[in-house]
Amino acid sequence: MANLIILSYLYINTFSSFILLLTYNIIKSSLIPKALILKDVYIFFLFYFLLLIFLVRGKIYMTLKFCTLFAIFIFLISLFVFFFLSPAEMTSKLIYLRRYSYFLLIFVLFNAIPIKQISILNLIRHLKLITFLVIIWGFFEYATNLKIWYLLNLNDFWASISIDPWANVPLEESGRFFSWDLSFIIGHKIQRAVSIFLDPTLLSSFIIAVLPIFLYGKGLSNKIFSFLLIILGILTVSKAFFLALFIFIFYSVFQINTQISIIFIILTIFVAYFLVNIGLNTGPFSHVAGMYTSIEEIVKGKILGIGFGVAGNYGELDVGAESGFGSMLGNIGVFAFLYLIIIFSILRQLEKIYRKTNYYLYKSVYVSLFAWTAVMLYSESAFGITGNAIIFLLAGLLLNKNILINFYKEDVK
Repeated sequence: MANLIILSYLYINTFSSFILLLTYNIIKSSLIPKALILKDVYIFFLFYFLLLIFLVRGKIYMTLKFCTLFAIFIFLISLFVFFFLSPAEMTSKLIYLRRYSYFLLIFVLFNAIPIKQISILNLIRHLKLITFLVIIWGFFEYATNLKIWYLLNLNDFWASISIDPWANVPLEESGRFFSWDLSFIIGHKIQRAVSIFLDPTLLSSFIIAVLPIFLYGKGLSNKIFSFLLIILGILTVSKAFFLALFIFIFYSVFQINTQISIIFIILTIFVAYFLVNIGLNTGPFSHVAGMYTSIEEIVKGKILGIGFGVAGNYGELDVGAESGFGSMLGNIGVFAFLYLIIIFSILRQLEKIYRKTNYYLYKSVYVSLFAWTAVMLYSESAFGITGNAIIFLLAGLLLNKNILINFYKEDVK
């Protein structure tokens, strides 16, 4: 059953948007795009139900340290407190409650699921199949130059999603399909690849999640997949991808090290402070300014933020906009640092097991998770569910006690 749950989540999470688009073209109902919300509702209820069953049966196998679990518990409880106390608009509060809690819930649930006869290699085979489909469709839709999306009525599909403030825009003017970040240099916009995700940032996050698996794996097929994924990543024109690619190359040369990763994060924060102070705070640098504005609020004494749902891209004020960590600082204040501590605790555990086993998947997921963390500092798209959730799914599974026992025939304390 555990194997079915894991694979069903993987496929539903990855293909839901594309399947709903195809369904929308058949049924022609404005309710179809809104079913994207039902996908999240279904997944939340499914895993809460499963967790309840596992708790009643007493079949929970956690390898996480108590302090990590306690930190996750405190963080999630704090989110609900902030949620109920904030007077902000309900829509923005729900969006940020989902964004800040989802990955930790996925991680804990997959870490706790009582696996009996699952092979992690089977999961990787399915992930490779999905990656193959993503690559094929990604290059195909890019080559059609929007024609396939007009044929599939994508603009109408997005316009039916009322919670998306950027939906009702012609495809030629949409940031989903074109980037203007380099227009001040080259003088024109650049088309972006979106593949089955219908969004370049979601495609980029998927590539960030899976590329290290092929990059650090052995064999000709892994090299071919790596090359194609890098090309497709470049075609997303995603700043997150280029930052992640730098990290992937860095850790191809050097051994993974959580202390170095922490130093890297601290240095990027200082660089952000420097860039804003010399006036680089617009265009692609707006992501840097987003975190800076939230730090300013903390320095002014608003250590619990300016109000849950008030900051960020979906908030009421221009504080923390474009920055994932910036929006979190603006919404929940210093509790955002607890989130970072949790992430680095997970990274540390992945690093320790990799050093013990030298198994490439632990390095792959470590590097993907660290790249996600670096991206999250400066991009709110890091909280987009589809691709990023795969990183936390894999991290939870690889730290699952049963996986460790099956792989290494030993009890992991």
